[in-house]
Amino acid sequence: MDPHKKQAAPRERPTVDQGGSREPSYRIRPATAEDLPFLWDMLFESLYVQEGAEPFDRSILEQPSMRKYAEDWGRAGDFGVIAEAPDGTPLGSATARYFGADNRGYGYVAPDVPELGMALLPGSRGQGIGTALLERLLDGLRERGARRASLSVDPGNESAMKLYRRFGFEEVGREGTSITLMASLGKEGADPTPSEALSSAGEAGTANAAERYAAPGEAELERDPLIVSLRPEPYARMLAGTKKHEFRRRFAGRPAGAYLYVSAPVGAIAAYAQFGRPIAGTPEELAALAERDEPGSYAQTLAYFDGTKRGFAVPILAVRPIAPLPLADMRGTFGFPPPRSYRRLDAASALGRELAERLAAAGEGPEPG
Repeated sequence: MDPHKKQAAPRERPTVDQGGSREPSYRIRPATAEDLPFLWDMLFESLYVQEGAEPFDRSILEQPSMRKYAEDWGRAGDFGVIAEAPDGTPLGSATARYFGADNRGYGYVAPDVPELGMALLPGSRGQGIGTALLERLLDGLRERGARRASLSVDPGNESAMKLYRRFGFEEVGREGTSITLMASLGKEGADPTPSEALSSAGEAGTANAAERYAAPGEAELERDPLIVSLRPEPYARMLAGTKKHEFRRRFAGRPAGAYLYVSAPVGAIAAYAQFGRPIAGTPEELAALAERDEPGSYAQTLAYFDGTKRGFAVPILAVRPIAPLPLADMRGTFGFPPPRSYRRLDAASALGRELAERLAAAGEGPEPG
């Protein structure tokens, strides 16, 4: 049995006090050579034990196939991040190390592809730390010029598989009882292009392309949601699932959750949507993407972008209706007029808490603080 199986990382959940403010329960910093004792501990924690199987003895770390992951940490190419509590107590780590063909790791793909490892202390799981560690590690690898990254995972570890696929990892091989996954990192901050979305959609349709290129991890989402205004007709198509992208001349640069204000005759905040990373392109490229989503929409979309050189197609990943909040209440009770396009909403404000309660009552979303 291959012992080098990575733990799943939980979802991001900052600590919220009764007043609605959010206090960070951890911070993430680069790993240094001084962290080596903790990295050995995390290497042991990363060993996946199947249900009912005998736990490993710590002496397994003395085996060359395991020792190579932490020994002499800090050599050229090594990169890692540590999550620690506000008092400096380490909680978990994520690391990347390069291996050669003559010293292959369990998740080895090529000499220029770093292999990742990640683990958390048992008491630190379920707080979003793993997701944040992986995101920070991948960002750091992009900054250092890495174009791909790989890892090894047990196929029975379903939560880990879901996490890694959310970050773009796909199966490229098997080593023993483990699956080797690899992700293309691309350029840091680069938006997917409409042609990438179209070419990857194939016969499966553009919705799958949006998920592949734009589905965010929880840690990617902005803390404060948006309020987005739209007309009743596109809102109805959004609910029906025929509208796959929201086309905008300007939009937030990161994946975002958004409350949807539907204009007259609805005149209310009526739903919550999760948007993926915006796809930037020329009017012609975006119109082609719209045509793929909904045949016959090319001319209308092109006309919308008339006079602009660049716009955005924002993937619609999920939509959930909530108890409507009428325009009169938005203005009178909360002093918040609907935006012409979109506007950031303070999640800790009275309106933010009210909408969070309605979303929670609808069966999805953050519990109100």
